[in-house]
Amino acid sequence: MAGAAQQSLHATAQGQAGSRRSWALWALAAHEAGVRQLRLDPRQQILLQAIRFQSPHESHTRNPIMNYEIDDKADASTLPAEVRQGIREADPRDVGHRDWQPITIALRHSEGVVVGGLYGATMWSWLMIDGLWVSAELRGQGLGHKLLLAAEEIAITRSCTGSWLGTFDFQARGFYEKHGYIVFASLPGFPLGHTHFQLYKHFAHPQPNVLI
Repeated sequence: MAGAAQQSLHATAQGQAGSRRSWALWALAAHEAGVRQLRLDPRQQILLQAIRFQSPHESHTRNPIMNYEIDDKADASTLPAEVRQGIREADPRDVGHRDWQPITIALRHSEGVVVGGLYGATMWSWLMIDGLWVSAELRGQGLGHKLLLAAEEIAITRSCTGSWLGTFDFQARGFYEKHGYIVFASLPGFPLGHTHFQLYKHFAHPQPNVLI
């Protein structure tokens, strides 16, 4: 860039630093002119990065003001649904409709108190198990086995061909492996000093009779 043009850009930045619109126009001009090593704060870097993603046509025909902000206090009761909706709308056509259906299975004793359970969902021909728990004093009686088989049977009636879940090294990796699940990924250090595992299973495999 010519020295005069560069000085003009810096003068514009200094004289109009308090205006978001003026700064955005300056940043766009600086980017198009090839200015390097700009001293920008984090918010300015985000703005300039957004401008870079515009096409050449857009950069000249659209208002470069970016009225976006990161809100880390968003409503937890509504935002997840909005994000999921956006993700669904971005799915390619060949994957088909997200036929998501929940699975919730409770284990209760005679007085109705929950002493175990399993929850997850089925989608795209797979069972996704998010959690399985049996009260400590009831383990070793085959109740976890029954919960898992019940979930798999429901999944099979929904035309699922396999199951996918995660567990930690201090939880139930061995239990799932005895039921035909195979580790396909691991994350050491989550949490510190331990490992998280991802496992899958194809339902064509036989169901063993093991107790937990």
